[in-house]
Amino acid sequence: MGRSVKSVSVIGGADGPTSVFVAGKSNNLSVLGRIKRTWRKKKRLNIEKKIVAVSHTLDEVVRYMKQQYHAGEIPSGERRYQEQRRCFKESLIMQYRPELLGETANIKHPKEYDEASLKELWKQIELRSKKAEEIGNDVFPIDYHLYEISYFDKGKVAVEIENTWGKLGVSYSGNKKAVRQLRRITKDIMRFYGVTQDDINNKTERFHSLVSTLCE
Repeated sequence: MGRSVKSVSVIGGADGPTSVFVAGKSNNLSVLGRIKRTWRKKKRLNIEKKIVAVSHTLDEVVRYMKQQYHAGEIPSGERRYQEQRRCFKESLIMQYRPELLGETANIKHPKEYDEASLKELWKQIELRSKKAEEIGNDVFPIDYHLYEISYFDKGKVAVEIENTWGKLGVSYSGNKKAVRQLRRITKDIMRFYGVTQDDINNKTERFHSLVSTLCE
């Protein structure tokens, strides 16, 4: 059975900086494509209207996950913790202190994705990641924690929490039979974290992240 991976949200953060997506460009949507796009917009607007101000702190989210889903914290010595922390840190630096990355903060994507340009793009991305990793906690403090919720042997939900900058990230992976339940757990965690009235009034990143999650 194949496994799927779904990245749900990183509240207030940039997308994973080490990911490269290559796709053809097309402005022509089919009739079905236009219908789906219109339906998604309506669904999003309906969800936005229903959101009310109910919020919890990151510490409360951790306690909730442990009580409700028996979430366990991944030790900092494990490779998956180190890899995800590195990506999360780079995303935060890109958002808040891009000047620390020098010229690598503004990587230009090639106009054409041939083999040579892709190799150069990947080289620049790796250089930026290395530069971000070398920035010490005294220059850019980060208090990162990774939690995991297991759904039998069929899938897992990963929850990233960063206390210094106040960030929450949720993703899940599993086989097709588990996706519905993994998505339900993800939405429940995001609903519990919630939004404040200020988030609703100002349409903050936290608000948009919750809406996007509930649209899944």
